[in-house]
Amino acid sequence: MGNLEKIDTRKTVNHTIIVNSLEDVKKDREENVVYLLEATEDIVQDVANSSEKVYIPSTSLTSVDTKTETYVYFELESYPFFQNFKKLVNQQKQTKGVLRFRRVMLEENSSIMASDLYVLSSTFGAVESVHVKQSKRQAGLRHTILLVYFGSGIMSHIEYTVANEERIELELSGIKSIVEFNSDHMKPIQAQSKTRLPLSYTADEIIASSRKVDGKLIKQLQEIRQLIEGGDSA
Repeated sequence: MGNLEKIDTRKTVNHTIIVNSLEDVKKDREENVVYLLEATEDIVQDVANSSEKVYIPSTSLTSVDTKTETYVYFELESYPFFQNFKKLVNQQKQTKGVLRFRRVMLEENSSIMASDLYVLSSTFGAVESVHVKQSKRQAGLRHTILLVYFGSGIMSHIEYTVANEERIELELSGIKSIVEFNSDHMKPIQAQSKTRLPLSYTADEIIASSRKVDGKLIKQLQEIRQLIEGGDSA
């Protein structure tokens, strides 16, 4: 799996066991059990040569053999609030508007940016252009702004800030409505809805939203990363 601190095992329906290696899984295999382990570089390399059915975070997806039973999940897509957001957007069938997305994270990570754009493109259409702007380091903060145009006609302002906290803000404004979420305030995506801590997810949600690794998925992520790294910058 990935960062175990974000996986809420108390709300996971499947029984979960934390292990230290894939060898532990092979030795103590049980039915209807999800085995959790940190997605370190060594473990991902083991996955590349394993026949085990394994789920890894998209940020760890590098040289995985597409013939193995490896599935990838995207952190943003695993959050319950994003699933609610996506459902509302699809219900409105909104094809015009402005998407504002802000993620505050602990360190600069282009893999997270590429993963977020991949997830957003599943709702708003293929990423067609990316313009990148980066601020100078001030008071320990680092800002990266992506101006992204999606194939559906949605314009977006996506901002990443490096700080000593994690937070996500999400807003889609159109002609008739605004859909928004702010994890810092734990504001629900709809009035009177009941949400748990927003920046956590369960092993069940990881499994439900994951995709089998194949050449097409790897190519799409590579193309998005190239757009980010080679986008117009100022």
